[in-house]
Amino acid sequence: MTTIKSHGSIRVADILGVAGAISVPTANNTTAVYSPYISCPRNSTFNFEYQATSGGTVALKIEIEQSNANEEDITDLAADASFVVPDDFTTDELIDNLADELVHHVAYQPNTTKWIRAKITGLTGNDASTTLSKFNMSYALNI
Repeated sequence: MTTIKSHGSIRVADILGVAGAISVPTANNTTAVYSPYISCPRNSTFNFEYQATSGGTVALKIEIEQSNANEEDITDLAADASFVVPDDFTTDELIDNLADELVHHVAYQPNTTKWIRAKITGLTGNDASTTLSKFNMSYALNI
């Protein structure tokens, strides 16, 4: 369940919610893992905040997937053909090689769709203990 907190005009959505940290596939595993999906607010400015935790080397790719499917047709926390990485950006990845355990903030403008989530893939060298421990989406409505 996603928690959304208000801080003045800014909303912060804890996309990992009560699920806590998401375990990430180990190196060379082509299976991705998915965050819970949340509503994608329209006419907003976005910031994504993320952090990995690991007992070894961090090597992750984080992509944003979006969908306009009816909610009852969505498979949460799993591959779902209705969710796709937008293909009209210079790069499809939010980050193509997260290699540390620091907190990161990235401005990113999603397409206008109903739903948004993260797709996380372990890259070569990623330690089996790696988790995505923080993934927040902050947004402010543009008036």
